[in-house]
Amino acid sequence: MPSIEQLLFYPIKSCKGCSAPQSNVSSYGLEHDRRFMVIDAKNGVFFSQRTFPRLALVTAIAEGQHLKIRGPIDMSIAASIKLPFRDGPIREVSVHKMPFSAHDQGDIVADWFSVYLDHECRVVAVSDQQMRRRQHGELPFIISNHDSSPIHLITNSSLSSLNQELVRVNEKSVNFDRFRPNIVLKGVKNEFEEETWRAVRVGDILLQVRKPTGRCSITCVDQESGEISKEPLKTLARMRKTSGPVNFGVYLMPVTTGVIRVGDEVEILK
Repeated sequence: MPSIEQLLFYPIKSCKGCSAPQSNVSSYGLEHDRRFMVIDAKNGVFFSQRTFPRLALVTAIAEGQHLKIRGPIDMSIAASIKLPFRDGPIREVSVHKMPFSAHDQGDIVADWFSVYLDHECRVVAVSDQQMRRRQHGELPFIISNHDSSPIHLITNSSLSSLNQELVRVNEKSVNFDRFRPNIVLKGVKNEFEEETWRAVRVGDILLQVRKPTGRCSITCVDQESGEISKEPLKTLARMRKTSGPVNFGVYLMPVTTGVIRVGDEVEILK
């Protein structure tokens, strides 16, 4: 039976992820996932690795009552955000042209990112009350600073298939972090079969598959160096035989909530 190999959350949208042995799953996804976001100070539009690939090198780790933010080794300073996040001034922000409101997190962390990215930034956080309500058929769901859905799942079998093809064409294999998943499954028999699933069940927690995940250029950002290439998106598009959206992994919506753990067995519902 398939099981959970990795659980990951991303405290700051488009920055480095953190692994966890277990996580609370709420209606808006894994605990602490993408609650903070870096935005353009002038217009409130979110920043991602598409525009600033250096965001991949920023680590955010909870230490006591603060989220410590550190850049690569050439950055001698660190910043922090108070936890739980501060109810700062309300700012109007947007993710992929979808507007909503969020709390500004103050000048110290904004100044840090402004220096790091060489662009005037603010950092915001979304409260429970500011979550965006979405609808998938008859099932409502909630997202924080996510692009589309609260949970993203990939499988080792799909990643292995992609890496075999990359090696065959003399390209470097890639790690799962290129796809920024929340859940990585092992023990799935066939590559890309997750796109045919209706839902997955982990104990008492039911997660409905919303749709395959269309991939963007962030997959081509090396998450350890911030360097950009054409892979693995070029090879993945050829494998999937499409000139349209290139899918890898699936988006999930929590139907029921609870705690999931690395090693938990996963029931596939088709």
